[in-house]
Amino acid sequence: MSLLTFKGFKSIYLSLLENKNIEFLIFIMIAIPFYIQIDEGIFINRDLTYQFNGNLLLTPLPISLLVSFMGFLTLVDWKSFKLGAMFVLSTFFLITLSLVLNYQNGVFYKQKIILTLQTIAPMTAFLLGYRFVYRDRSIEKSFLIILTLFVPFQLICTWMQGMFYLTPWLLFMSIYQHLQYVPIVFASIFLIAINGLWDQINYRYCLIILTLFMSIYIVASLSFLTMIMFYVGMIVFILFKITAKKTRWFFVGYLLLCLMISSFYFLNLVRPQMAEKLMFLQSNSILVQNSKSKEPIVSIEIKPEASLTHSNINEIEPIKKIRSNFFPSNLVARINYWSDYSSQIFESKGSFLFGHPNQPDRKLYPSAHNYYLDFVYNFGFVAISPLFVLIFITIRRCCFFILRYKHLLENNNSFLVMLIFIIIFVLLIDNMFKVSLRQPYSGIFTFFLWGFLIRNLTFKNLKIPF
Repeated sequence: MSLLTFKGFKSIYLSLLENKNIEFLIFIMIAIPFYIQIDEGIFINRDLTYQFNGNLLLTPLPISLLVSFMGFLTLVDWKSFKLGAMFVLSTFFLITLSLVLNYQNGVFYKQKIILTLQTIAPMTAFLLGYRFVYRDRSIEKSFLIILTLFVPFQLICTWMQGMFYLTPWLLFMSIYQHLQYVPIVFASIFLIAINGLWDQINYRYCLIILTLFMSIYIVASLSFLTMIMFYVGMIVFILFKITAKKTRWFFVGYLLLCLMISSFYFLNLVRPQMAEKLMFLQSNSILVQNSKSKEPIVSIEIKPEASLTHSNINEIEPIKKIRSNFFPSNLVARINYWSDYSSQIFESKGSFLFGHPNQPDRKLYPSAHNYYLDFVYNFGFVAISPLFVLIFITIRRCCFFILRYKHLLENNNSFLVMLIFIIIFVLLIDNMFKVSLRQPYSGIFTFFLWGFLIRNLTFKNLKIPF
């Protein structure tokens, strides 16, 4: 009886995933930055940053967590995608092994258990992403809806509050991690949308207007990596379209105009305001917001993730010298973090293979600012090895696709190439400076797209004659 029930559930669930409306809804859910709190409901916060101090009831949770849960349910059909199932299950098993070997009764161990869930939850979206085959441009249309609703509205809310760098508060809701992790997702979905919908005249005019809003949004996010990804991706897009003679040089000139406008916006509006704000915050160790004030400025702890500049009073003298002569201060702070985390990882064979048993000094090093270092520090190299294997398989398939099927590029099938660019950039560049794969919103989005890419790189699933 239980076997029949399981088969019935499996059949119903998989048939639902094949429904176009359900597919469209899932694409919306992975991209929409809508957060709720268990204790408070819709997440509302006017602060530049938000501290929930590890309280799960106050943690802003994106609704894309439902996608992660749906990914977990796809394990009922694990035989159809053994690679993804082996990746998720082996990672979970090896992290559990790390926890068992490093068992100790303390706060850090309890934090590791929570960190395990935070690490595994986004990975299950990889399984769900693999279920979908590229068709009908539904993914681009859903992403365009999200961008059209959020980007202009967030910029307008920002200006209404007298700010030039992005505000998290959108009147009836707030966006968590709005300066680092959300912009990289928005840049990704814009590149996907413009690649897929540019050839359709009904969407082209909307995309032209949205390009200007996006160029301002990107610089207002204060995320240098997002700026790089956005403009490099746009260059790739333009090269494809010009080669295929499906766009005119007018758009190249328009993009240069957007670049000049966004550069002016950043240099003359964003940077002076941010510098003034940082000087004020650094002169006041704690800033308490007047509850009656309309200013969205609040008590914050300055961290590299929250600003373009960072001053660490605990930096050693050689690092200070490098900072003043060669590198930006936030990059030097990260180098300092990487050096310290690396030295602790290689303290012993056990800490390298199965994770460090002790908690790092959060006052000196609040984060590794590197997903892979953070993963190895907490769970060890053994636990992260399935992820490295999956990255190797992905790069191998991407190279095979580009080298073997060159005529796809000539036919202007830029969707997969852009998807390859986004995934490789996020995996090999963005996560070298942040821990976006571990964050619920950006992590679920990336793993979902990753699974979607692997599925569509498979020869039999490409909807293009060879």
